[in-house]
Amino acid sequence: MNGKPGDDLPEEFATRFAPLPCKPDRKIIGSVENSVRMVMDVNSSELAQLWRESPDYEKWIEGVQDLLIRLR
Repeated sequence: MNGKPGDDLPEEFATRFAPLPCKPDRKIIGSVENSVRMVMDVNSSELAQLWRESPDYEKWIEGVQDLLIRLR
């Protein structure tokens, strides 16, 4: 995201999409950040509640937090 792909991005995608000159509007990025934070909220997000019941919950949280960092 935002020119900072995740470490687990498959090589075929990295080589295909990384060279594309794309600078998203800051307003859009702010909206995406807000949406991601809403998804992480276990009090209001069914997805977060389902992940919370999973043994991989911490891994999911780490991945979503990594996404938020890369959006900045």
